[in-house]
Amino acid sequence: EKLVQEVLDGVAASSRNDVEVVCWSLRGDEVVPDDPRIAIAEPYRHVDPGVYATRLAACDVLALVFDQHGDMLTTGAAGDAVGLGLPTLRSQWGYLVEHLGDAGIPVGQTAESIADALEALTEADLVSARSAALQRRDELDWSVLAEPTADLFDEVLLRR
Repeated sequence: EKLVQEVLDGVAASSRNDVEVVCWSLRGDEVVPDDPRIAIAEPYRHVDPGVYATRLAACDVLALVFDQHGDMLTTGAAGDAVGLGLPTLRSQWGYLVEHLGDAGIPVGQTAESIADALEALTEADLVSARSAALQRRDELDWSVLAEPTADLFDEVLLRR
């Protein structure tokens, strides 16, 4: 349910020369625009944790654009982005809105809205989203959530 084609087309439609996209999640039906700002594009495949971590570490910003009406429940990449303090370009999918909070920079779900968001993106936006991601990481830390989660489980189990 990733809208990869829309992201690639949005980057290609933007006039920014300081944006480069690296894509590791192409499906067979997606077409990579002929654009030098699209550095790597390869089909989606599972990679070992070390390769995945290296890829994330190389990113300045993560793009998570999903169909807001899809059936997915979550994506672990959003948790990884928060854990690393990565600003994230995000669609309006409810999970991303809730999980990322202000660490997510809304870009919509169409190539046009993504291009418009890229045109408007500033360094201040990225700094603010990065700071929000680090704050969100602290809010979601297990040391903060463990006791309320255990209490919730107890409450649910005692109601049965």
